[in-house]
Amino acid sequence: MINDDGEIAACGKDAQNRFSALYCAESVLGAVAEAEGIAESVIPRMATGFCSGMARTGGLCGAVAGAVMAVSLVHGRDCGEDPVEPAYARVAALCRALEAKWGTCQCLALTGCDFTTQAGQDRFREQGLKEAVCLPLADDCARMALWLVRADMEQVGRVSGAGEEERS
Repeated sequence: MINDDGEIAACGKDAQNRFSALYCAESVLGAVAEAEGIAESVIPRMATGFCSGMARTGGLCGAVAGAVMAVSLVHGRDCGEDPVEPAYARVAALCRALEAKWGTCQCLALTGCDFTTQAGQDRFREQGLKEAVCLPLADDCARMALWLVRADMEQVGRVSGAGEEERS
């Protein structure tokens, strides 16, 4: 993990704990927002459609989507004249690191489950994939997102595909 510290580890654990009542995107976004002192009143609602691989379509993993939203919450634009690079660089680093570690950022490929079918949902439960895949991935996403939110652009630029900050 990228230069982990106590707060970053706690954020990952918080995302896992939230996952007992909420879903992936809601949990990761909420954990990072809380760590950054951002009010959470609309966060579960705004993240719900991103859960279960973009509403069970097998698309982008909800935990990854939650991490992207967390980065954008802090480094996103307020108007069209604002630069996109602070958010884009961090999100690109996040995706590189997650793909290097997990092989993909797509829910269907990560879980092997088609959530549009009852058989896929049953397989997910029966094989314990929430515990085996989703919880550790939510932890990674929350940790990486919080680190990237707090990192300066020079540090962000040094993030390798292995999720490690490269040393000069």
